[in-house]
Amino acid sequence: LKSYRKYLNDPDALFPTPIGTVKTDRTFITDNDEDWNKWLKWLEEVYTDFLNKRVEAMVKANKDNSRFKGVIYFSLGWIDYKYSGVNAYRIAENKNIKILQEEWMSSRQGLEDKKTYARMEKVRDACKKYNKILVGWWYWGENFNCSSVNRDPEIRRIRQYYTFNLFKKLVEFGARRFEGWHIGNFSPIASKTEEDGRIVP
Repeated sequence: LKSYRKYLNDPDALFPTPIGTVKTDRTFITDNDEDWNKWLKWLEEVYTDFLNKRVEAMVKANKDNSRFKGVIYFSLGWIDYKYSGVNAYRIAENKNIKILQEEWMSSRQGLEDKKTYARMEKVRDACKKYNKILVGWWYWGENFNCSSVNRDPEIRRIRQYYTFNLFKKLVEFGARRFEGWHIGNFSPIASKTEEDGRIVP
């Protein structure tokens, strides 16, 4: 609250809270867009400052590491940018952040959900503006799950087609590098552990 008051230059400022919630000595109830926009802008400042300090600490910790090339920013797919303070452009402004990696880029959520796709576009455009590398987060596990059902050759064929089609879309979207999750699922040897569908290397 002290930080919020300083940001607004208002010693009596309180945090906004939605209609239907309980007012406290730190909040006031409002549905006014101006009130919420102030809070969202402050949240963005707080998060960006937090992130920049962490990046700076990482750079200092690696000052004698000749293999250190910079920082990767990985964004969790379930985070709502609007209410988390995340601004892809402000993140990309940091000269020590070299790569932006967006979770859900290759999932059904990322390519088919309009809200998520719009967020991905912001990340991509921020990378273009500040010459950062956009990494495609490729969900192998979603499409090559080795559960007993998916060992059916026809189901696996359909899933493989879907996955490679996602790869094509990521290239068209603008990803310059890719990281595979559950890449081991390419193995045709399924684990005896049915519960989690893991594979034997």
